Amino acid sequence: MRYLLAPDSFKEAASAQTVAEAMRKGVMAGDPNAECRLMPLSDGGEGLASALVQAAGGTMRSVRTTDALGRPITAQYGFLGSIGRRSDISNRTKDSDATVSDRAKASSNGDSPDIGSPDGDSQNSDFPDRGNSFESGRPDNHSISAGSPTVRTAVIELASASGLEAIAPADRDPMAASTYGTGMLIRDAINAGAGRIVLGLGGSATTDGGTGLARALGYRFLDEYGRELPFGGGANINMAAIDDSNVSDEVRATPIILACDVTNPLTGPQGAAYVFSPQKGADPQQVELLDQGLAKFADAIADYRRRAININHSHETSSAAETLRGTSHRITIDIRNVPGAGAAGGTGGGLLGLFNARIEPGIDLVLNLLHAREACAWADVVITGEGSIDAQTPYGKVPSGIARLAKSQGKPAIAIGGKVAHDPQTIAALREAGIVATFGVTPGPASLPELLAGTERNVESTCAAIAGLLRMTQNG
Repeated sequence: MRYLLAPDSFKEAASAQTVAEAMRKGVMAGDPNAECRLMPLSDGGEGLASALVQAAGGTMRSVRTTDALGRPITAQYGFLGSIGRRSDISNRTKDSDATVSDRAKASSNGDSPDIGSPDGDSQNSDFPDRGNSFESGRPDNHSISAGSPTVRTAVIELASASGLEAIAPADRDPMAASTYGTGMLIRDAINAGAGRIVLGLGGSATTDGGTGLARALGYRFLDEYGRELPFGGGANINMAAIDDSNVSDEVRATPIILACDVTNPLTGPQGAAYVFSPQKGADPQQVELLDQGLAKFADAIADYRRRAININHSHETSSAAETLRGTSHRITIDIRNVPGAGAAGGTGGGLLGLFNARIEPGIDLVLNLLHAREACAWADVVITGEGSIDAQTPYGKVPSGIARLAKSQGKPAIAIGGKVAHDPQTIAALREAGIVATFGVTPGPASLPELLAGTERNVESTCAAIAGLLRMTQNG
């Protein structure tokens, strides 16, 4: 039997690669004659850079930057390499533990994939389409061909520099946390020759709307007296104006693809502050202030864009007017209501409003580049998983993304998780996505540290049981 092992990471416990390897060990223990193919995945959060860089045979780059609290750290991002499309993926050897990176190095075919649109049915129709109201009017250079000879693509995870997990709970400061360090990574990538950025929006410690990121790339955010605001989302409530005089033409022109797994708006009850900032340490009063700050930021962006258009109409030659040339009919769009604008503490909305950016469902980007449709066609069964299989899993997460693709090829998907919801609504939504069964890997009562430490062992034993059962069914 052929197994495609395609998990996300189990947060705070094991990377997607580690989980996939544990799955393989378990499957081979339960069915020594099985054939396995590993495909570690990401939906735009943790693991995005490694998944895409491995897929494209690229390289990782270490850079000195700052974390969400401004403390010096070293973070990594990647450049995609050039891979070809495999012509026959069925010629896999038994007990193959080849990963995407292994196949990328071996590939010599020049037919490179385009991951600008999903490889398979899109499960996120709420995302802006290619007619995004916030495209800059420049030629569309957002679609990614991994083998492009002219455009270098950098893949950056916002969480790498501005992530929540890097900040101890006692140190978390939702009002001051900033995305400045992520902006430093983008600046380094552009300086190193990146002509396109893929930015994974997930796992942030911030609710600053991406203002820190924008500062690192030349923007200034001012109060009513023309004074520059402090860092962090808490200062946005005093925002009165945006100054772009120090933003380079190169930064303006660089396409940024925002890989995102949520469709939350920028503000309001379902927005960035109310839904996500409590887990970043915000109390109810801070949540309200952060939401008001994001609303002020949205107003400032609208004024900034309107001013740029007016300059253009006056035949002045400012770079802002040049960037927005031909977009006056879009100026009335309010970024606060764009699906995905609330991602990463409002960074999605900030980048849509200030840069040559667009949002794409992160899982679609990854699945397409990894030729997941081919992989599902090859497999007899797909085993996927993430730390928690819950009500969010059916909507833009890794297990539902790969399961939908498997379903389109007539193949069943099984999902495992450290925690598994069993309510009827979640089970029905998972089945609709193509997940035919779910299994918890937790063997019994234990403390959280014990469960986290035992993740690999528990994944292995669970997959051994699954493979053993399927082997008996096949032989029976």
